[in-house]
Amino acid sequence: MRAEFIRARARAQSIPLRLRLALDPADAALHALRWEWLQDPDDGAPLALSQRVLLSRYLPGGSGEPITLPDGCDLRALVLIASPADLPTFRLAPLDVAAEQRRIVAALGTIRPTLLASGTPAAPTLANLLGHLGDSYELLIIVAHGSQQGDTPYLWLERADGSAD
Repeated sequence: MRAEFIRARARAQSIPLRLRLALDPADAALHALRWEWLQDPDDGAPLALSQRVLLSRYLPGGSGEPITLPDGCDLRALVLIASPADLPTFRLAPLDVAAEQRRIVAALGTIRPTLLASGTPAAPTLANLLGHLGDSYELLIIVAHGSQQGDTPYLWLERADGSAD
């Protein structure tokens, strides 16, 4: 796995490497691992904090075939995309909010999204997120930077003025 990761990262060169961990839903040992603590095999840096590696974990459904929703199924997704205006101050790259939104909406298909995003009237603030969580969404999608100080993880959302929170 180490050699394949190094080869994939070398091929990606000037673009971020998208690393998707597909875990067997029945493998309790894999789910017990703190996957967000995975380290770069060369320098030991956390992959989840790298701007060159886009790390995500997902559980494939059954055979891996796309899931077809039954007719009349009315699912809703709460989508938060945060790219505070002052991210460069913290040595973090801004996100392409419009591109992220396009990818998410396309992936959701017929699932209705409610969007909390940078540069929109519905800002990705903690207050907006908490205010919507009680509205019985079936899916929550968050695209934002994360970091860790000591043992405390942080999610980089926004204040009402667009600065980092």
